[in-house]
Amino acid sequence: MKLLPYLTVAMMMFASINTTLYANELFQEDGIFPNHSAEYVRTLNRNASTEADGAFYNPAGLVLMDKGLYIMFSNQIFYKKRMHAMNYYYIDIYAPSFGIDEEGPTQNPHAYTNRPTGNTSSDNCYFMETTSPALPDLNIIYRDSYSNHEFALYYSMGVMQAAPRVVFPKSLAQVDFGMLATGELLAMAADPDSPFTEYTYESNIATRTEYFIGNTVGASYKILNFLSASVATRFIYGYGNQNIKVNNPRLIINDAAMDLGNWDIDVDYEGYGLGIIAGINVNPFNKLIIGLRYEYYFPMILKKNTQSFEVNPILEATGQLNIFKDGTPDPDFNSGSGYLAGNGKKEFKGTYPQSASIGIAYYIIDNLRCEIDSDVYLRKYVDLDGRENDYDIGYRIGGSLEYAITSPIVLSAGYSYYDPGIKKDKRNEIDPLLQSHSIGGGIKFILNDSLVLNIGGFYTIYKKEKVHQEIIIQQESLLPDTRVINYVSKELDEITFSIGMGLTYRFKTGTLSQDTESTDQPVLKLK
Repeated sequence: MKLLPYLTVAMMMFASINTTLYANELFQEDGIFPNHSAEYVRTLNRNASTEADGAFYNPAGLVLMDKGLYIMFSNQIFYKKRMHAMNYYYIDIYAPSFGIDEEGPTQNPHAYTNRPTGNTSSDNCYFMETTSPALPDLNIIYRDSYSNHEFALYYSMGVMQAAPRVVFPKSLAQVDFGMLATGELLAMAADPDSPFTEYTYESNIATRTEYFIGNTVGASYKILNFLSASVATRFIYGYGNQNIKVNNPRLIINDAAMDLGNWDIDVDYEGYGLGIIAGINVNPFNKLIIGLRYEYYFPMILKKNTQSFEVNPILEATGQLNIFKDGTPDPDFNSGSGYLAGNGKKEFKGTYPQSASIGIAYYIIDNLRCEIDSDVYLRKYVDLDGRENDYDIGYRIGGSLEYAITSPIVLSAGYSYYDPGIKKDKRNEIDPLLQSHSIGGGIKFILNDSLVLNIGGFYTIYKKEKVHQEIIIQQESLLPDTRVINYVSKELDEITFSIGMGLTYRFKTGTLSQDTESTDQPVLKLK
């Protein structure tokens, strides 16, 4: 049986699906990491911080610190595992041209395959697993006064988001769906009564690497005794890579074998972004602190560089893989015919959403501090090439307690709930963006009036989700009155935990030794 004509027809029909990889899958969409200090790791709530990590969480509150030059360094060991499973359970074909004139389940998509099966709790599911031994943050704060003007200058550097060579050793469900759906269409074209019987490959691996580094420079100023404000700029450098390799994918249809062609996709991207951060801190009396922060990011344009693009030419012709092309033609592709679906685009958008944050801290007694935080992310109001329409507003809310059992030892516990704001049916296996609950705890050691050590950890529990999709293939111009609906469900789950350690050192040299420290500050304040 000659399958090439059927393959051509089926793949042209297949072109109308948003199939293989979403446009966002070059870029992690969860936004800026919230964990930027060991203090955050042990409390999960720092928007009202008046310590050195306030350079990230509450920059306007830095003027409440004692005078001095502060250097804070923290690092985290970060573990994450993402699991997903796919059930391609039903296909509905209406194709009079092939003698199928009644809608109904005309094919059985459960062909033999060596792809993962089961659910996210099974040993045989799609997954990625990564451990990052270094997730560092550095804050430098200069706190002083001049002619009764209280101010602080600061610099903060940290990892905004990262994926340190994250490997999906069994690839992605969406890649396999593309292959399976192709098999169903080919089988329908070849013989409506004989579904394809086998889909196999030797290896199928996806890998992602991503590093976004932020450098923030700002200043805060005490306007009144109870009110201070801050402004800063954040410069972000971003780099990423996506690699997909599939070796020897094959279909068996009516005992005839068909090679689908190897995949070797390798694309880098790089770009720069700029943000403005404004803050207000209100301290109406000694035991109450209210921190406010607003972040706005200008459009971040990321430029691609395609290192390799090898796929089945007919699959390339669908245009569904154009996200991996950098706008440069490849005259050698398809035996010299070049790309049939165009050269793609050089650039795509990766802008962070604007956000508003508040933290309220209150010292119940001098050695017991509580804090309540909230962050709101305006994800639907940022241009992400249309992907922003998949979001509502995201938010994070939580609270923490810190208790000083002695003057130098402080214990803490915290909780945080996070809703990324994505619409349920828009989740995918690369960035599931699941709702989550995090619990954390730790200890702070005030070693002396210049040196503080923080140690903590948190664990995140995710709400497992099932996403159901009805993926429609319809090509009226090619095959009138032909429609194929693929019914797919995906289960998504995730595990995350982190252990952090940080040191803050305060220099008191020269004029900085002439402190004007108040004597009635709570014991929890860094002295």
